Amino acid sequence: MLYVVIDLAWIVIVPQCVKSPITIIVHHIVCLAYCSLPLFIPGTYYIMGLNMSVEANTWFLIARRVFNKQGFPPWTISLPSVFSIRIKLISIFFYITWFVIRLIVYPCVLIKLFDTHETYTKIAKTPINAVLLAIVFQIALCTLNIKWTRDLIMAKVRFWHKEKKKMVKGL
Repeated sequence: MLYVVIDLAWIVIVPQCVKSPITIIVHHIVCLAYCSLPLFIPGTYYIMGLNMSVEANTWFLIARRVFNKQGFPPWTISLPSVFSIRIKLISIFFYITWFVIRLIVYPCVLIKLFDTHETYTKIAKTPINAVLLAIVFQIALCTLNIKWTRDLIMAKVRFWHKEKKKMVKGL
């Protein structure tokens, strides 16, 4: 939780450090509320661990920006080999962690939460319990991941179309 608080404070103080600060701020607030789940439901710590694994992807996102400030396309650059390999490896790990964590792990956590909700509904004798809130938060996070994945793919599609037009004009 401390990590999320520090990251949230940083974004509030330096909003230009991210592409869409309002969305990220709301995301962090949801995460803070969500991180409190294990306080109410023992045995759900693993869910927070799985959800926090997304920070590995965030690290690669930041590394892409830091090590490639010029914005060179990682697959077509002809730079000194160490620089080129570093950018390519960071991009490869960025995309792997993006798709595995955001599009596989997060939905799997959602499925597990439905099972956990069923268990806690029997214990609490009501479907209105803390796990229901966790399901809402996980759906929100999955929805954001789908939106951001679409944005990522569309940015690549626009780039490829622009490159294709350049090639056609160059002929």
